Amino acid sequence: MTVLSAVISTKSKILVSRQFQNISKYDLDSLTIPFHNLIERERSDHTYIETDKVRYVYQPLDSIYIFLITNINSNIIEDLEIIKVLSQIIQDLCQGNINESTILKKCFTIIFYIDELIKNGVREIVNSNQIKTYIEMESHEEKLQTIIRENKEKEEKERRKFIASKLEKNRQKQGKAGSNSFLSNDIITNADYNNNMGFNSNMGFNTNMGYNSNMGYNTNMMDHFLYKTEEPSSDIILDESFNAYRGMQIATKKEQVKILNVVDNNKMLNKPNINVNALFDKPINIVITENIICTLSSEGTLCDLDIQGTFNMQINNHKYSKVIIELDNEYSDKAKIHPILDKSKYNSNVLELKDKGKNFRVNTTYPLLKWKINHLNDSYIPLNISCWPCEDNESTLLNLEIENKRKNPDDVIYDLNVNLMCPSSSKPQIMSKDKGIIEHDGILLAWKVDALKSNQNCQIEISIQSKPESVFPFSVEAKSNILAHKLNVLKIFDEDTHEDIEYEIKKNITYLFTINK
Repeated sequence: MTVLSAVISTKSKILVSRQFQNISKYDLDSLTIPFHNLIERERSDHTYIETDKVRYVYQPLDSIYIFLITNINSNIIEDLEIIKVLSQIIQDLCQGNINESTILKKCFTIIFYIDELIKNGVREIVNSNQIKTYIEMESHEEKLQTIIRENKEKEEKERRKFIASKLEKNRQKQGKAGSNSFLSNDIITNADYNNNMGFNSNMGFNTNMGYNSNMGYNTNMMDHFLYKTEEPSSDIILDESFNAYRGMQIATKKEQVKILNVVDNNKMLNKPNINVNALFDKPINIVITENIICTLSSEGTLCDLDIQGTFNMQINNHKYSKVIIELDNEYSDKAKIHPILDKSKYNSNVLELKDKGKNFRVNTTYPLLKWKINHLNDSYIPLNISCWPCEDNESTLLNLEIENKRKNPDDVIYDLNVNLMCPSSSKPQIMSKDKGIIEHDGILLAWKVDALKSNQNCQIEISIQSKPESVFPFSVEAKSNILAHKLNVLKIFDEDTHEDIEYEIKKNITYLFTINK
């Protein structure tokens, strides 16, 4: 290890320091405080000072000092290069205004730049422009998590709109049925109707509409909202608010209006029913998600692999609170099951509640199975990605080919995106492409292909005015319905009645490839 610490300071105090060895604050102070005294004493034209233990390599910038603390045996040529690049970075970040306040304001950014320049105390072979490009690059993992979060938010918004439209249609059907159809043994006044049904004056939904934070239904709202067939009562029903809607009156005397059996038996029996089951296509929804993150070499060799998946279930009908799911499952020895499930039954590929006295909650998403795979196996990867960079003087000719190696015609790869760091200064030129579209925002070159069928490939050839090392790493993103292992639902039935239950199953598989040199 050569560089012990990189420091930016004034003549009196340290502003930013980055250590590359475990150094306590006391030891750091004992190394940095003598530096300023040595500068005042030496006053030489050299940019380094040696002591018995360490060497200081420094460069002044206005009232700021940038210096490295290294051991005596370090390569001073390399240390001087580090100081040169670091001073260039500080000038670019501060834009000529190099002072204490500017340094403190950009201290974390400076640390990020230092980490790109020095690794484990040794200089990385990069210049200031390359470091700037690396800092501005997007994190593949962060981007994947952002995509997953946005997809979940989008699905939730669509679900809310779907439920809202269903409720609105049912409300309109009630209005067409006539005002008498709203009268039951308990008269709902105009104000009570608005409060209990969840509609405000703008016909929107208020916070008590009946949704909770998990998009579930409030029981009290459903009790008011779902009409039940009842026998008409012969008791006198008083409606206090009915006076306000009587219209023109001949007599001036105000009397309390009594409504006696205003609806006959037939109309009471034919009241409109609003059934929550109709809000969803199927009583049970199954969503299987799997995220596959892997690292490949430019020749296509698999270097790293991480697979994480979840089997989610949601019940949409109050009738089915206890269900049993039979699976065709190749994840049995790789997956963990939810604590509420019976592990002994899972060994037979059956998902069943462990406690017979408990039920599944309606409109709640249960992650019944979770799995994680780190085993390097090419069969998990549906794509063959091969990259052929050729250096020609100061330019690089990059030929990239992607093939869907699956044989099944239903195994289609879609939303294929290739992202390469390619600043405008590199002057990228598209020599040829056979599919998709290409976008360039000045930093990132994106190649997008809508779909890639089985045994189908796509190819692109790009010329870039830079070295091959600047092309790597780049990322490839894709989606499909191909799970790493077989996982199918054979049957879902009610635990008590053994009645078969209809269900809908969706599979969301996301791939993120990082291709290194």
